[in-house]
Amino acid sequence: MEIPKIIQETAEKEGCNRITYLGKRNGKDAYTMGYVSEDGSLPCPTGLPTVYLYDGIILKWCS
Repeated sequence: MEIPKIIQETAEKEGCNRITYLGKRNGKDAYTMGYVSEDGSLPCPTGLPTVYLYDGIILKWCS
């Protein structure tokens, strides 16, 4: 699955280097973003998880 450009840009703006597609939620594609250390061993803690919902037009977030 190709990650939409708006999701990639949001991740970059937030300093994240990992995007995970979760599936559908309320008819929208759901993604999480995070940061993984350069050696890829463990994700770094970033606080409470945030889910981004995208329907192809509007990007919303919830945590």
